[in-house]
Amino acid sequence: MGLGSWLFEDAQWAALGNAGWSGWGAVFYTAVMSSIVAYGVWYRLLQKHPVSRVVPLSLLMPVFAVLLGMWLLGDPLGANKLIGGLLVVAGLAVINVRLPGRWWARREGTTPRP
Repeated sequence: MGLGSWLFEDAQWAALGNAGWSGWGAVFYTAVMSSIVAYGVWYRLLQKHPVSRVVPLSLLMPVFAVLLGMWLLGDPLGANKLIGGLLVVAGLAVINVRLPGRWWARREGTTPRP
């Protein structure tokens, strides 16, 4: 990224000097929150819970991103975002909800009775 910035952009050093609190706050948030804190929480969850339960929940990241965009940036919630979020939640329900009955019995390796 640094090489691309050096080749295709101008006045990078001036931009660094003129960056305000919001710019440096964004750098801090990206470095600390999304790297150190998020991965720390992620590995802690993997220590305490099975991988098959933790990994599907990572699919909720786009839903949280849309909600944070609405809250922090005032982004509108269109029909496409709402439908996409519902599809993500429905997919997670298919993965995580265990239904009783013949289907589940077959998956466990037992043969269903006629």
